[in-house]
Amino acid sequence: MQRLGYAKYVAQGGDWGNAISEVMALQQPPGLRAIHTNMPATVPPDVAKALAMGGSPPAGLSPRMNNTPGINSNDFYKNGWVTPPR
Repeated sequence: MQRLGYAKYVAQGGDWGNAISEVMALQQPPGLRAIHTNMPATVPPDVAKALAMGGSPPAGLSPRMNNTPGINSNDFYKNGWVTPPR
């Protein structure tokens, strides 16, 4: 942003821009004053742990969550989101 002539700036994003804005906030570049996202990413702690470790899904997920196309219980926790073929 400094090369573009901005000493101070904010970042805003949704979808991919959300992830980029959140990473920018974590990196804390000197000119970044704030971020705004319209797609905050929240993951329950037990789900985040299972995803990070590549383990089995946590107990107690609803049948709907275990049968959602692309999640299908263990596959989601080992491989992440997979869009089902159309």
